[in-house]
Amino acid sequence: MGAEPRIILHSGLHKTGTTSVQVALRAHAGVLAPLYQVQLNAGPLRIVAEAARLWSAQPRPMAMRVYRRALRTWVQGLDLAPGQGLILSCEDLSGHMPGARGVTSYEAAPRLAAELAHQLRARFPDHALCFVLGTRAPEGWLRSLHWQQAKHHHMVENAEAFAARLREA
Repeated sequence: MGAEPRIILHSGLHKTGTTSVQVALRAHAGVLAPLYQVQLNAGPLRIVAEAARLWSAQPRPMAMRVYRRALRTWVQGLDLAPGQGLILSCEDLSGHMPGARGVTSYEAAPRLAAELAHQLRARFPDHALCFVLGTRAPEGWLRSLHWQQAKHHHMVENAEAFAARLREA
C-alpha cells in the first residue's frame, strides 16, 4: 500500500446524504476490503451509536460512561489487517437527530467525536484520522428533518414551527 493507513470517520450529519454514502460503501465493501474495512451502522457499532444517541439526549456523566464503555469494547474488537484502514459511516455517532428526544442541536457531536478519535488513536496510533461530515442548505435540511420526525406519532408541529424552533441547529 505504501501510504499511511487511514481511518475515515463519516459521522453524518443526519439528512445530508448519509444513506446514499452508506449504500455505496455497502455495495463496494468487497472491492475496498484490501485497503479498507467498512463498518456501517449495524452489529457491534449499533451499540456504540445507541450510546451516543443516549448521551446527546441526556448529557450526564453516566450516559458518557456508557458511551465510552461501548466505544472501548467496539474499538478493542476491531481487527484490521496490516496496512488496512477503516471507513466508518454512522450518522448516529453525532447523537440524536435534532428534533428527536428533546435534542435541538448537534451540541454533543464534537465531544462524541473527540472521544471516538481518542479511542481510535490509542488503538491504531499509526493510522491517520479523517472526519467527514455532510452538510446541506438550512431550509432543505430543516424540511427533511421535519419530514423524518413527522413519520412518528409524537410530531405535532407543522414544518414552519419546527423550522423556527430548530433554526439554530
